Parts: sequence; structure tokens; C-alpha cells
Amino acid sequence: MTFEKRKHYLVCPAPICQGCATDFLLWYPDEEICKKKPYSKWQKTQFKIAKLFRKGQIGADRFFTQKTLMEIERVRTGLKGRSPNSY
Repeated sequence: MTFEKRKHYLVCPAPICQGCATDFLLWYPDEEICKKKPYSKWQKTQFKIAKLFRKGQIGADRFFTQKTLMEIERVRTGLKGRSPNSY
């Protein structure tokens, strides 16, 4: 990891950040999104999911990992992430 990415991660409030993105970190639709540009596919998906969450079309009871965000082809109402009880 480069110094620039580590520095960004230290000030970024997002649970999944470009500076330290791994599949072990979880993101819920009501949490912050990393704003580091250029946006990656998983960040763009987060923005779309967060928009549906604000409209009340997706619940905050599901979480996503970077891997699951990368696998989502189309963000739509009723999108299911993983349930906290699925482990």
C-alpha cells in the first residue's frame, strides 16, 4: 500500500476505503462512502445503494463487502445484501 493510500485511509470515515479495501470489511447502506477519486465500481454501487436507502427502498439491516459490491450488476429496489444472522 502506498503512503498516499495509507494517509487517505487515516482520515477517511468510510468502513471500506480505497486505501484499505479488503473483503473482510463490512458496509451498511446507512454508513459513509469513501470519496477518493477516481471512483471504483464498488464505490459507484455504494452510491446507488445509499440513494435507494435514503428513499426507503432498501433497509439498513443488510451489509455488503467489497466483493459483493463488485458482483452486483444492477442496483434495484429489494436488493439483498447479507444478513447479520447469516454467519
